Amino acid sequence: MLYIFLLICSLSAQENKEVQFSTTNYRPKVPSYEQLAPERINFFSILTGPKIKNLENLDQSEGDSLNQWNQVSFQWKMTKDTYFVANPRFVMTYNPEDNRSFDWDNPVFGVVTKWYESGNFRFAGGVNSIIPLLRTESTKEDGLIFNPGGFNDLNYRISYNWEIGTWLWARLLFYNRSTNNENNRVSYFAAPRIKYTFSDNFNTMIFYQINGVANSNYKFIIENEDSLNLMLSYQINSRLTLEPILTLLEEDNFNTKSMQLNLWISMRIL
Repeated sequence: MLYIFLLICSLSAQENKEVQFSTTNYRPKVPSYEQLAPERINFFSILTGPKIKNLENLDQSEGDSLNQWNQVSFQWKMTKDTYFVANPRFVMTYNPEDNRSFDWDNPVFGVVTKWYESGNFRFAGGVNSIIPLLRTESTKEDGLIFNPGGFNDLNYRISYNWEIGTWLWARLLFYNRSTNNENNRVSYFAAPRIKYTFSDNFNTMIFYQINGVANSNYKFIIENEDSLNLMLSYQINSRLTLEPILTLLEEDNFNTKSMQLNLWISMRIL
């Protein structure tokens, strides 16, 4: 889509030049696909499943839904460790049958990079934001204009088998003036973790996710939405990784009978 847009712009510019300089041989060069194509294309999906106790009600209106959030990341190289990214996103809901849906989520634009690396310590991630022109209708109704922030990863490798670290995610929330001033100004979570590697393509991880917000007065609040997660990660090949997760929720007092089944899917397309 980006290539077609730039191609149209280039052809339009060419026509204008031909009118203005018809007596010359000026012919601007149309950018090739190779010049405009991204260096990398990745796909990431989070499949949020039902709670175990609700599996039997999955096909009924009162049962839990299967929700799948998806992101395709187009990445253009800027420096050795930094890429500009354009990430279209969409959400699919399966079951109950009368509530299946497909919805676009807000695309985000920004950079991903390796912020710092020294020895066994690594800090990497990205910063991005929605833009007003490409917001979904529901986001426009909410009055959200920009939400700069992103997902970052602190990691320390103790040995080949053991690693510790934390995921960090935060966004600043900017609303238009007509929006209710009671909206939160920051949304964030931290997820400290410990990881054990069995082999180059198989590992397991335990992480505890803590969620929070900052209200309109910038008072930071820890929400009662923590979760304890057990993940298995299996790299099927160099392009596809599957990560099933069992999640215990604070809202259910971490009851194993209310455990949730989730799945992360990571795919390298280009």
